[in-house]
Amino acid sequence: MVMRIPEYQEIYDQIRPLSDFQRGGTSIGSLSKRACIQGDLHRIIRGIYIQKHIWQAWPEDNRVYANHIAYALTHRDFYFSHTSAAIFHGLDLLKTPETIHIIAKGQSRPGRKSAVCHRTTSEILSQCYLTENLVPVTSALQTVLDCAKTLHFQDAVILADSAMRSTFETSSVVDPQELQEELSEYTGYRKKQVHAVARAMSQFSGSAAETITRLALTDLGFPVPKEQYRIQLDQHHYYDLDFAFPEHKLFVEVDGQGKYFNQRISTSRVIQAEHKRQRTVEKLTGWRCIRIYWDDIYPSPVKLYRALEPYLPNLRSPNLR
Repeated sequence: MVMRIPEYQEIYDQIRPLSDFQRGGTSIGSLSKRACIQGDLHRIIRGIYIQKHIWQAWPEDNRVYANHIAYALTHRDFYFSHTSAAIFHGLDLLKTPETIHIIAKGQSRPGRKSAVCHRTTSEILSQCYLTENLVPVTSALQTVLDCAKTLHFQDAVILADSAMRSTFETSSVVDPQELQEELSEYTGYRKKQVHAVARAMSQFSGSAAETITRLALTDLGFPVPKEQYRIQLDQHHYYDLDFAFPEHKLFVEVDGQGKYFNQRISTSRVIQAEHKRQRTVEKLTGWRCIRIYWDDIYPSPVKLYRALEPYLPNLRSPNLR
């Protein structure tokens, strides 16, 4: 499941210093002990608490986000890095991070017990900044590079794809050409994996599910598809197919987890419109559509292979991991 990143203010408004819970002349020390023993409060980090019933009702993604905000409220002279920075850049993470990652200014090592502090350089520090919510992070470009070095290959490509993704409403987090150059020319630690991520990533991926599908198609030995293949529906309308194999008169549409998430549009309405366009494309082209769902590709692409094997040639033996 791709991490669902909540709204910053939604989380920030629920966590607070213990002093905000103080009543009358009760000391902070006795209040913290009594509140936690009675089960009224949950301590996120030293000095930062939340109502326990809220914490228990939250999904894991909210809790991880809260852990990071609480860390930022109680520490100085640091920047979030790696997957921690990725959270605040809004990048796709296939797995919710269990650890807080930071780099520190000078010789400081803030919160060593609650975070992993990575080595850094003055050049990297000079490119760090505060987000619009005043959260200290490494640059988006550096964040993708750090994750390309440390995440599993598939996870790293998912994150890199999301950094290059643009929509009608938002621009990409990083410039695709700049990221391609940064990763391709990298010569340091784990350079082979970083270069592999650079070769595999794509600015045309519309979701983590599409990225997983694209990587799986390669592993399964199928021909390389055309991504976001445009079909003209009429004089004024067109439709971009997720993956197309024109020579085989086949296209693949991915209904993956998170693809249709939009708070302003009903998910069911969006899916209905997608299926209607699919039928229009099938009628116009005479091509066959294979519609793929999340459990067809993750954690194993076996179902994807079985769905496509009757219609596509295998260029080599499939890797059915």
